[in-house]
Amino acid sequence: MKKDFNCYFGGCPECGGTHGFANIGPDHWFTCDDHKTKWWTGSNLFSGWREQDEETWRENEERLVGYTKVRPREVYINDMDVFDSMRRLINRGVNLDDRAAVEAELLGCYSEDPTTFKRFVDWCIKSARVNIAERGTGPWQHGEEGFVPRQDA
Repeated sequence: MKKDFNCYFGGCPECGGTHGFANIGPDHWFTCDDHKTKWWTGSNLFSGWREQDEETWRENEERLVGYTKVRPREVYINDMDVFDSMRRLINRGVNLDDRAAVEAELLGCYSEDPTTFKRFVDWCIKSARVNIAERGTGPWQHGEEGFVPRQDA
């Protein structure tokens, strides 16, 4: 299974990635198979567990026996920090193709492993371009001070 480094439900504290999740009844456990870690994300968040049988849940439980329960690594410190940083760049007229300027502005918003920082920067640039193209219908709106986080988002 492909490893995801941008999972909303966090990542392995060793590498920041996840190989997905396994259901044990209604409980969802995300895992990193490389580091044999697991973290519980809640119950009944994903409806697929209802379509599985007890045999599947037993197999999942057996597969995770040797995994260490951990606190997951969070991907972002604070979304408002990201919005503020991107707003400052846009309002200063910084070209989003100037990767060094974008990276310098975003470095303080990112709490994790530098190997995933590139993906984080790519996501921020893409999001900013979408917002500019949609003229403020995304998470930013154009106000008197330039682009600002939407109040209704």
